[in-house]
Amino acid sequence: MSDYQLHAGMERRLKQLEDWRDIIELKHRYLRSADRHDVPSVKDCFAPDNAVIEFEGFPRCESRDAFAEMMNSFGGKQGFFTMHHGHNLGLDFTGND
Repeated sequence: MSDYQLHAGMERRLKQLEDWRDIIELKHRYLRSADRHDVPSVKDCFAPDNAVIEFEGFPRCESRDAFAEMMNSFGGKQGFFTMHHGHNLGLDFTGND
């Protein structure tokens, strides 16, 4: 293996580790924000365009704005609270991007 190949492989692996960390941080930010009913912060966890958000037991939302509206319709009601647990992250890298 050439030095160039070794360097390229290390760069790819480092990028995957950085991406993995970013995904974990995004997931935790979403879970904390949802449990605090911090709707603007939850909304910021999703792409501004072309986000389709589906969770079992909730209506499908075609945008992050629609998701924020749905969250606002549920939150703040007596007896409604969330307590997310972010265990067992499964993540496979399938390409360079």
